[in-house]
Amino acid sequence: LLVDMGPPGKRCQGHGVAVVVPLLLTAAVAAWLALATAKAPLLPRRLRGVRAPRVRGLAARAVGDGAKAPWELVSSPVYSVSTRDAEHRGNMNIATYVSAASLAKTPDAKKCYSVALFKDTKTHLNAKRDGEILLQLLARRHSPLVTLLGKQSGKDIDKVETLNNQGFQIEWRGDLPYINSCLAVARLTNIGWLDAGDHELGLFKVEEWFSPSHSSSSPAEDDDEGSTGLAAGSAAGSEVLDTAYLKEAGFL
Repeated sequence: LLVDMGPPGKRCQGHGVAVVVPLLLTAAVAAWLALATAKAPLLPRRLRGVRAPRVRGLAARAVGDGAKAPWELVSSPVYSVSTRDAEHRGNMNIATYVSAASLAKTPDAKKCYSVALFKDTKTHLNAKRDGEILLQLLARRHSPLVTLLGKQSGKDIDKVETLNNQGFQIEWRGDLPYINSCLAVARLTNIGWLDAGDHELGLFKVEEWFSPSHSSSSPAEDDDEGSTGLAAGSAAGSEVLDTAYLKEAGFL
């Protein structure tokens, strides 16, 4: 491309080159900047103009249509977390945001549970300070305890004393209390915390587990076949308490 910069009737090619080269350089720099600042990589021609689905809008319509959220479609086991305060007084709660994170059977493998605790509760404060908890797997016969352990604060009431007064046998692992009739207990130590909105998610290592209905206990590294922490050692005639049962019984 040449630009006529000379007088009429004459072509001055030198001037044209002098103008064209800067123009080409400017265009190249502009193209490079456009690519460097692009928010997304270039797409093949067949995908250009295709819009991503509007997930937020679809979710809103699904809720409006009466569809259940994913977490409403499943039932979760119900646990009670036992903790102690600075004066070694015991406390318990109700916990359903609990999941096995790693339960490998090899002797040297770390076994972990994740436990989400509601912030600024007695259980949360104790667990954050002390770093050690007992995780109790509850049976259906414990469903009436949801009101005491899950809907009242340990800051206002001595839950362990109340359990004793209601006829529940309380035993101790060290200075951590547990309900003797629960299906299984795991002693956990904290190895990390993650903020989860109104809850804080704790990752805990399994130090040992045992079934109160059996006289023997098992350290975490000696699991036998079929024994995966809290799933083992259920008392005869008992069924695991879950959120579906609590909803049916009117506790949730």
